[in-house]
Amino acid sequence: STVIDVGANIGFFTLRFGRWVGPTGRVIAIEPEGRNVATLRRRVRRAGLQRVIDCVPAVAAERAGEAQLAVTPAHPGGHHLADEGEAVRAVTIDELAAGDPRRVALIKIDVQGAELRVLHGAVRAIETHRPAIFIEVDDPALRRLGSSARELIATLDTLGYVGHMLTRRGIGPSETAEALIARSADAYIDVLFLSERR
Repeated sequence: STVIDVGANIGFFTLRFGRWVGPTGRVIAIEPEGRNVATLRRRVRRAGLQRVIDCVPAVAAERAGEAQLAVTPAHPGGHHLADEGEAVRAVTIDELAAGDPRRVALIKIDVQGAELRVLHGAVRAIETHRPAIFIEVDDPALRRLGSSARELIATLDTLGYVGHMLTRRGIGPSETAEALIARSADAYIDVLFLSERR
């Protein structure tokens, strides 16, 4: 199968995904910031996973082209899309997944408030493959980019997905959209959304 890691940073999840999919699987690791990309590639080589992991130096968004990245030098995980900043390439999940014979099994998204933009560029892949979606829900960050936790969760609900919190024992029971919105009011949360159709 294929796993797509959006906001791969230096590969904390990417390397684990590379081991999980095995030698016939594929991981697409999307990361826009140059130093993070260099570290990510170095770590992938060190782990011997170059044949499995494709590092894509870009942001994932609703359409391909160019975007602006606000770089936060003091916090390598805090870079985010903005109206001005460093010019970076923009790609869509739909274009990256096109033509891959493997099923997209999981999409992980942690992009400092641009999560909805990523989903808008992944509609075809989501409808075709119905992957699990592991996504950060951070209301202040989403609002900074013109969205909200409510809108993000409602979008996934419309796509036929139900959210689950992860626990020490594994995947927790499904939660209503309102319960997840309430959880996200105090702090960001990471939610595993699973398709009701699979």
